[in-house]
Amino acid sequence: MASTDKFITINGLKLHYVEHGDPRNPAFLYLTGAGGTAHDGDILASQIVDRYHVLALTQRGHGDSDRSENYEGMVFLEDTASFIEATGSAPAVVCGLSMGGMIGLGLAALHPDKVAKLIDVDSGPEGDPEGRKRLVDAVLTIPDAFDSMDELIAAHRVALRGIPDDALRRGLEFDTVRGEDGKLRRKTDPAFVRSAFLEDGGARNQDMENALWGACAMIKCPTLIVRGSRSDILSRKTAERMVAAIPNAQLVEVDAEHAVPYENPEGFYQAIKDFI
Repeated sequence: MASTDKFITINGLKLHYVEHGDPRNPAFLYLTGAGGTAHDGDILASQIVDRYHVLALTQRGHGDSDRSENYEGMVFLEDTASFIEATGSAPAVVCGLSMGGMIGLGLAALHPDKVAKLIDVDSGPEGDPEGRKRLVDAVLTIPDAFDSMDELIAAHRVALRGIPDDALRRGLEFDTVRGEDGKLRRKTDPAFVRSAFLEDGGARNQDMENALWGACAMIKCPTLIVRGSRSDILSRKTAERMVAAIPNAQLVEVDAEHAVPYENPEGFYQAIKDFI
């Protein structure tokens, strides 16, 4: 399957994205989780490219996209809305994992003309506290630099558990650069990591939670919530509450932990194929 790496200037930043398939087909936009790149959507794109023109966006501060001084939640939403506008992709089927799912919820609520259908993957207004603590504790153990890719993969295994080694390696290779000192480092901006995982969320997180529950009630497009059946990030209780809050929503579970499309790509495709 042919794919093309491209760049586009959005809100003053050069953002990387990957394009798959025929632009005459309906648009499908993939939004990755925190720390991911547009190439995280490659496997899914290969499964649907016969039906869709697939675009996958690397968010600011990630991969080969520009870094920024601002990583507040709304800027990612507005970057994505502007990206859809600039690429003429509206209305698109929007599929987002984790952070990408939260962006998708806000996008569908505030920019309904840009979203034909929404697939929210293991992401909700509130995360399971124990799962978030596990993730934050794991991120705290990850060094800044590595001598080899094997070391880098091993260090990320606790945070990204459940993803097969080959998929984890491939994903991290797109977000890794070797410095002049010979060390490997993530391209993802450490300032984003601090903002997303390590800084005291407190009132800011509560405000985001309230805003996303409000967004759920505003979403009018057909919505599929995909939960990893063994996820410790999105609880079944929260997923069911989302189905009740979103007027036209349904829930499906896939045998996976949090990173559903990477842990079980075939199961994920089977879960969404009839919806799209």
